[in-house]
Amino acid sequence: MSSVKETSFQQNLVNNGGNQSQISRFKDESKRTKSFCCFAQGVTHKTICKVSLDVILTIVDVGFDIYLTETFFEAQHRKWGTASIVVILLPGITCTVARFIQDNSNCEGHRHWIKNFTWKGCGKILFTLFCYPLWVFVLGYRTLTRIPDVRVMVHVKVWEGLMESSWQFLIQIVLFQFRTPIGHKMPLGQFHLAYGEFWFRVVGILLSFCAFLYTVTEYHILLDGLVSQHKRQIKLVPFFTVNFLFRSLALSLFWVYWKENALLVSVLLWIVNMWLTRKTLVSDLPGRTNQHLSFCWIVGGVISQLTPALALFYGQTANKKTINYFYKRNIRMNNILILSVFSILVLHLNLDPNNGSILNRNVLLGCH
Repeated sequence: MSSVKETSFQQNLVNNGGNQSQISRFKDESKRTKSFCCFAQGVTHKTICKVSLDVILTIVDVGFDIYLTETFFEAQHRKWGTASIVVILLPGITCTVARFIQDNSNCEGHRHWIKNFTWKGCGKILFTLFCYPLWVFVLGYRTLTRIPDVRVMVHVKVWEGLMESSWQFLIQIVLFQFRTPIGHKMPLGQFHLAYGEFWFRVVGILLSFCAFLYTVTEYHILLDGLVSQHKRQIKLVPFFTVNFLFRSLALSLFWVYWKENALLVSVLLWIVNMWLTRKTLVSDLPGRTNQHLSFCWIVGGVISQLTPALALFYGQTANKKTINYFYKRNIRMNNILILSVFSILVLHLNLDPNNGSILNRNVLLGCH
């Protein structure tokens, strides 16, 4: 039975783009690793720690974001509260669409999806859509008990950091500048915390930032078909930190001063990054035919606005040349657009310096 599982796992590695060194490494680990009580053959303590850490971080981050959304509505930030709900649902929407694509492509005879409709399949889709953290938990359980390949679970989990944590960070930064909270707070109704609202926002910003950094560095390594390289993740932190903070802070200023009009800037960045993602994947650089391009470039338009991140479907990898090509052009094009719009904002604020209603929209910078 164990030999059947090992052969099946090796085949999955080959189908998902795994190279010979990865297959050899799996064989070596399987030979020297004894299976734990109820875990699948080949599961190591590193696999258990990796799955447990990712599942816990996902559940904690999503739970905190839900509580944060409630505070937005309590503070009468209804529009931003609604935006926060959309952001929380984005990973689930992405996983639902991906699962729908997979199920439809695996149907016999490639029949239309309506003819393949079942209530069981509908229930799975609804579960993925509205219970994304639990779906990550289910994938983690399957990884430990069936096939010890954490890459699929990690790929599903990274949508939380790239689509939720990053945009939650931006939302919190905007509200922090627009209306900095300074009120007191009683955590769990047990004790009084001076300026608790302020420190609560600070903790929320730091949590979203750390969750994003952990995820984006993890995803970059995943593009090589690898996982659990923490030293390499630490080396990537400065690169992604600089790009993320520059774009987030610049976009936050657009939202603070221009409010809903800043949506035009986000739409422009989304279109540009969709085009760049598609151009990269259809070029000769990948050296292979990438599947589900429509999914990749639509998702890529969302996740690569705030950071360089090449969107790929599950099981797909990218070579170094492809990643460098996308990153360089993503940084160049996004920075040029953001700096151009920022110049327009500077002109707007200085051409009417006596308009305090605009200048004082930023509580941290406005004292006119």
